[in-house]
Amino acid sequence: MTDELGKKITYSKPSLLKFRKVMLKRGIKKDYVNVMVMLYLITQLGNAKKVTNTVKEVLGRPATSFAQYVKDYRDIFIGKSK
Repeated sequence: MTDELGKKITYSKPSLLKFRKVMLKRGIKKDYVNVMVMLYLITQLGNAKKVTNTVKEVLGRPATSFAQYVKDYRDIFIGKSK
């Protein structure tokens, strides 16, 4: 994202409890926050590392790379209207 947007992007790694507290403070519904916490936990445990070819099988074409996705939606990420 940093390369494509020309803006330094950093990632924090909050504890699960801090993450949950911040999301609730932002007004996100509790049930949704709980799902986000579970997804965050799965990622933290390394259970999301496996790459599959499911997208290719379903769409009949290779998946879009993350770099291409950021490029395609650059204006949205930087807050410009098309």
